[in-house]
Amino acid sequence: MSASKIDPLSDGLAPCQDKAMRIEEWWPKMDPSTQQWLINNNGDVVPSNILDQITAVAGTPTADASWVGDSAPGQFFLSDEAIDWIEETANDEVSEDE
Repeated sequence: MSASKIDPLSDGLAPCQDKAMRIEEWWPKMDPSTQQWLINNNGDVVPSNILDQITAVAGTPTADASWVGDSAPGQFFLSDEAIDWIEETANDEVSEDE
């Protein structure tokens, strides 16, 4: 792992050189069971196995990625924007072109 990549479960986020995908881009590539977990647990700490699945598709989280929220040692959260988007998606409020 290069120095610019971070462990999302560490103390904080640092810039990295991976592309920053938006949730709208990586969501459709996620396994349906992962999507359902994110819907059912929206706003909760994202466990490492779910975060691993997201980063396998979206790349390593960066501080400027719109879906990255606060983090603390051993904890990773999605951003308020991502939480709202997931809720809208779960309620079929997101149009296909967003």
